[in-house]
Amino acid sequence: MKKALIALLVILGAGATLYAARGDDPADPDEAQIREVVDLYFKGVVEADRTALERAWDKNAHMKHVKVTRDGIEAVHVVPIDVAFEWWTRVKANTSMGKVLSLDIVDGKMAMVKFEFHYNQLKYIDYLSLYKVNGEWKIVNKTFVLRK
Repeated sequence: MKKALIALLVILGAGATLYAARGDDPADPDEAQIREVVDLYFKGVVEADRTALERAWDKNAHMKHVKVTRDGIEAVHVVPIDVAFEWWTRVKANTSMGKVLSLDIVDGKMAMVKFEFHYNQLKYIDYLSLYKVNGEWKIVNKTFVLRK
C-alpha cells in the first residue's frame, strides 16, 4: 500500500491545528472508521469538544501513564475517561498537530494505533487500544508518554 500524507488544517483562534493521517484513503472500512475515531479524539482535545470525545471513547475507557509520587517513586497512574474529559475540555489548544504513526487491526475486532500528538508546546506519544463493539469502533484504553 502506497503511503501518502493526508493533512487537514483547521484554524483555531490565533493558532493552527494540523492533523495528519498516514496512508492513502483506506479501502478497508475498518481502517477508515478507526481513523475517524482517532480524528474525533484529536478534535475533541484540541477544540475542547466533549461531544466529539464521547463519540470516540467507550464510556468505560481509561488512560494510563507513569507518574512520580510525592515520595519520588514512579507508579502507573490510571485516569477514568470522565476525568480525562474534564481536563481536555477546559481549554482549546493554540497550536496542535496529530499524526497516526501506525495502525494494526486484528481480525476486524481489535486495533492498536500509535499516535503522535503535539499539544501547544508538549509532545506526546499515545497508544490507543480500540475494540469494535456492535459494529462501532471505540477507544477503550490510552497509554502515553510525554516526550522531551
